[in-house]
Amino acid sequence: AISISECEDMKQLGLSHAHVQDALIETARHLLNLGFNLAYGGDPNYVKEFNFTELLLQLARTYRSEARHAPRISLYLAFPVYTKITARREAELKGIASIIRVSPPEWKSWERKREETATHHEKEFLKKLFENSDMESKMIWANSLTLMRSRMAQDVNTRIVIGGKLETFKGKYPGILEETLIDLAGGNKVFLLDTMGGCAKLISDLVKRDRVPALQALKSRQKEFIAYHNSKVPKQEVDYDGLHNLLQKRKKHLSIYSDKEIDGLMADLTNHVSRH
Repeated sequence: AISISECEDMKQLGLSHAHVQDALIETARHLLNLGFNLAYGGDPNYVKEFNFTELLLQLARTYRSEARHAPRISLYLAFPVYTKITARREAELKGIASIIRVSPPEWKSWERKREETATHHEKEFLKKLFENSDMESKMIWANSLTLMRSRMAQDVNTRIVIGGKLETFKGKYPGILEETLIDLAGGNKVFLLDTMGGCAKLISDLVKRDRVPALQALKSRQKEFIAYHNSKVPKQEVDYDGLHNLLQKRKKHLSIYSDKEIDGLMADLTNHVSRH
């Protein structure tokens, strides 16, 4: 599995989208060339500055057209993200990527629905969810994303982590942080490149030191949601203060690399996935 996205501190580090894009291309191309399948929890309809999902799909099409291997991309989509995948779009991805829809039990019936064919009432409900401006919507997103990431962790044995947003995310934790936590809990090996900032750097810092200012800022921004979530489901508490200890317990499955160690990361990654 690949966890990668843009991050807010790239410019401060002298980086741009192109650097993260290059990292994804080189990693994905290397693994596809070896014949491995890739899993990604990204939205093919993402419309911000850069869509990493579309880049993965382009790479898969290239390798397929060159008749080397027949690599497949597995796109794991949480409710309600998959409702925006049209029948035409899914047909275009046939043979290149499989879409795996993951929903909480109460939204399971929506796996057969698309926004393009939804009723007026259903479209209004989806509009409210995608606006994500109320706590009920935020809870639905958080539960759905956690389930999607848990499903993906069950289906893979290795994850590579690069970059990652720390702001404007949906869920209990930033996506790459939660994916890493879930994978480590399940015993999956995680390879992390910490020099492109963002969530990957936060995880690296949490492993290395007790107090991380970026975590406190993140916790402060999430304060209202954390209080609401923990009042509703206290047995599944969102606990930013416990992340350092949690990562310390699970770090035997985590390997951290700097930019000077990128060749070592690729070599270790290759050896690991070849054995598993």
